[in-house]
Amino acid sequence: VSREVVLRRLLEFDLTTWEFIEEKGREYRKAYAEARAAETRGTPSYYRVKLRDLGHAYVGLALEAYNRDEINASDISQYLEVKVNKLPQLEAEYRRGAAAAV
Repeated sequence: VSREVVLRRLLEFDLTTWEFIEEKGREYRKAYAEARAAETRGTPSYYRVKLRDLGHAYVGLALEAYNRDEINASDISQYLEVKVNKLPQLEAEYRRGAAAAV
């Protein structure tokens, strides 16, 4: 049951006024619009989702190994399921996440 239906039932029993219902209706519509705007502000980037799915620690270990030349570009690409030319974007997202965690 929606909030508006509850308010209308209260009006039927003379427990509220029409002005109060109109005020609450505006308030509910505003809250709904704000919630929708928050939802559509943007979806996370492909790299943020990849980082979340694989795990920050796993990606960090793979990047460290790659940067120490312990694994090659083909290996890390396979481990992280990202094309070699897209590794810089994933690493940048990893660094942003690491900086935000500090």
